[in-house]
Amino acid sequence: MRVIFGSVACDSPETIDEAVRKFGPERVVVGIDARDGVVETRGWTKPSGWKAVDL
Repeated sequence: MRVIFGSVACDSPETIDEAVRKFGPERVVVGIDARDGVVETRGWTKPSGWKAVDL
């Protein structure tokens, strides 16, 4: 089993921390969509302000 997160990684990083504690780091995956190095969320409709390399 794997748990895959997208936009929530930017919107609620504490959710990712909780998932890692609950399921283990080997089961948690974060999908990142980036344009020009900036993470885009909500189906590429909202720039997050996060740099992909920082996330």
